Amino acid sequence: TDSFDNFLLANLLAATGTEQAARLQQPFNAAELEFLSLQESAAEETPSNPMLPFLVSIIVMIPLFTSGAYLLQSVTQEKGSRIMEILLASLRPWHILAGKLLGLGGLTLVQYLIWAAVAGLGLTIIGQELPNMLAGLNLSSIELLLIIPYALGGYVLYAGLMAGIGALSPDLEGSRGWVFFITLPMMIPIYLWVAIVNFPNGPLAVTLSMIPFSASVAMLMRMTSTMVPVWQLVASLILLLLTAAGIVWLMARLFRVQILLSGESPSLRRFVAAVTD
Repeated sequence: TDSFDNFLLANLLAATGTEQAARLQQPFNAAELEFLSLQESAAEETPSNPMLPFLVSIIVMIPLFTSGAYLLQSVTQEKGSRIMEILLASLRPWHILAGKLLGLGGLTLVQYLIWAAVAGLGLTIIGQELPNMLAGLNLSSIELLLIIPYALGGYVLYAGLMAGIGALSPDLEGSRGWVFFITLPMMIPIYLWVAIVNFPNGPLAVTLSMIPFSASVAMLMRMTSTMVPVWQLVASLILLLLTAAGIVWLMARLFRVQILLSGESPSLRRFVAAVTD
């Protein structure tokens, strides 16, 4: 059968040249074949270590959460100890808010630098290099730089909200429920990190990365798992920064003498009345 097929091909393709006839007679040349593995192609889309996006997101999220908690604790303690009255005698309320945001922001930055120094020292001691440790992360140079504004936007957003809760709350006990309600959107990507890492461009991951209250964590998980479209990065970052600026503006309206010196319990009705007044 092979001889008859070759005879037909040689006569039917006589005018096309011997090279094309030889190619049709032997379409699969073993010397020119290149085999692709499904596992290798999948590795290009997802990180070699699926835990890396989760760990990197945790590293970014913890300082954002703790800095907001410190700000809430600071405001409520100053109200309870009457230090707030002394501050209000020489400062405007929004000056106090701006000073606390800048001070805790600088402290958070120092915390990141200390962590980076300790991590670099530890890698040096064990003989590892940082590029090798992060080899499984699909981060371009642009995405690496975008981590800074995402972390900054997340800090301003949540620290501003915590400051507003502190301004409305007479003590820490009265603000615990509000803290859980506000920080829940930031925790949702942590709970669903497996779905986000496995399907970084799926509807769930894209939606969470576009919502400002969860974008800092969800977008970082996506960026460390796959290549995110540029328009999604830009849109998500703009929404996050605009929301953070709006939150600071709203919380500045809460930092007023009658709010900071009152001892009423926080409520949604009181919050709306204070903001719209």
